[in-house]
Amino acid sequence: MKKSVVQFSFERTAFCILFLGILLFSCFPAKYIKPDNHVPGIRFTRLPTGTSNISGFYFLNERKGFLWTIYGEYYKTENGALSWTKTNNKVYGLVFRNEKAGFGFSQLPDKKLLVKTEDGGETWQPIYEVPPHSSCSNISIDEQKRVLFFINNTSVTAQNTRHESTLLYSEDEGINWRMEKYDSLNIFSLDFADKNIGFATGPSNKNRVILKTLDGGKSWKPLDLSSLGISGVYSIRFHQEIGVIDNAWKTNDKGQTWQKMGRLTADGDVHFIDSKKGYAFGSGKISKVSRKSDMLQTYASVSYTGDGGATWNTNDKISIIPPITQVFFINDALAFGIAFSEDYYKGELIRIDITNK
Repeated sequence: MKKSVVQFSFERTAFCILFLGILLFSCFPAKYIKPDNHVPGIRFTRLPTGTSNISGFYFLNERKGFLWTIYGEYYKTENGALSWTKTNNKVYGLVFRNEKAGFGFSQLPDKKLLVKTEDGGETWQPIYEVPPHSSCSNISIDEQKRVLFFINNTSVTAQNTRHESTLLYSEDEGINWRMEKYDSLNIFSLDFADKNIGFATGPSNKNRVILKTLDGGKSWKPLDLSSLGISGVYSIRFHQEIGVIDNAWKTNDKGQTWQKMGRLTADGDVHFIDSKKGYAFGSGKISKVSRKSDMLQTYASVSYTGDGGATWNTNDKISIIPPITQVFFINDALAFGIAFSEDYYKGELIRIDITNK
């Protein structure tokens, strides 16, 4: 049915008013927001690392850890991140089964390798060559010496984009591998609630997808949570039986049931100490540096819940540290995080001590 001239003229006028309103609002100067650096029960310490371009990190314990940069530099610490030593072991995406046995990826000029260490990261041996032009999920290992990860391939044509994931599964720490292909999807994130129950997430050809395993990762099947309003998942993390997907849904029973959490303003990963207490670190408000300056800064943000995520108390005006984008919990009282300055290229290492567990 065609629209009348009067109706069309009215809609065009309304659109113009709305557009001019948005344009005018966007031109308003940013306001200065007074920072609030009082964070009860949490202490932040900025740590020197010898580099300001941190991409990722991993800690074996409170003293020994590794970090890697966006430029392919690799460092290690053995004194709780008080000092760092540059190494020649170019390994990233680390995960350890204990303080000796671990796995990671090594990017060489002409190939990418899955590598293994049995001496706490001092030396690494190649155990699998990843196909060229592919990406990988994180690596999952357990006390049963199982190792698994997904290799993803994406092909783009003028007609469509095709995804494919290949599961690599080993029961003997990478000596022998079993492969299984999953068509029409890519898997980038996986985590386990126990030795048998695990979840994997990533994009498919049509949407985002959730997979679930009940046999320790040997086989995976799609998990449909649409009845809860969950159509797909970007991220999933477990701490013992407590899991969180997309900082929005939480489970206390290894994923048998899921509960919607309250609105969380911090955009970092959520970590639950128990079924009630949890933390999230991320980016907060954007403000002028001072009343007289036009320069902007993004404050850090910390959110805390004591009721299982139903409600969150948030301080989003913390200026003593830059926004934190990655957090690694050593235990329930100590974590390390990567904080990015205003140019978002220079990552700093932050020690986070939690005193009100």
